[in-house]
Amino acid sequence: MTKEKFLRRSRIYRKIETDLLSEAAREIYNTDVFRKALKQEHHGHTSVAVHTICVAVICLRIYYFLLEHHIRLNKDNLLKCALMHDLGIIGRYSKYANDVVCCYRHPIDSITTARTVFPELKEAVIDAILHHMFPMTPIPPHHLEGYILIIADKYCASVETAYGKDKSPAAVFLRHRRHEYERRLRESGISTSKIEEDIAEKVLFI
Repeated sequence: MTKEKFLRRSRIYRKIETDLLSEAAREIYNTDVFRKALKQEHHGHTSVAVHTICVAVICLRIYYFLLEHHIRLNKDNLLKCALMHDLGIIGRYSKYANDVVCCYRHPIDSITTARTVFPELKEAVIDAILHHMFPMTPIPPHHLEGYILIIADKYCASVETAYGKDKSPAAVFLRHRRHEYERRLRESGISTSKIEEDIAEKVLFI
């Protein structure tokens, strides 16, 4: 990777990190259902929580790419639908008879869960979550945020299933931010023993 590309990615990832640590995002992380999502296996190699953060990273990368091309979306809506689109899948093995039922039912249950976090959920968020399994479910979303969620979700699920969470977008994001933190901490004269603590505090819990 050239220095120019590295610096550009650093700028985008700093923005994404800020978004992932926003007040709205923290409201989601602090729920009981998200803590349960950390423990539930998903796509064979990861957890529901880590998958949703992977999806959020990709959604936000697409958001900033489109923004550079003067296409504006509601970032708050996009972040919320990314982080909550699969929360209805928690407890899947006890509440769904099989994977087909799970495929059709968990988007509806995810909306129910999302409304417990944000009672006044925007229609675009509801629509994106409800239709994020398209084309496995027949009705497509009605907003651009919904299509971005579909692309991010399918991409992350494919990578996680094929290669495991170490190759996931969240892992790539964290490695990049880790290198950036290490550089900044060294330049600041802070002991390298502080690096892991600093990263754990600033870039969540993946």
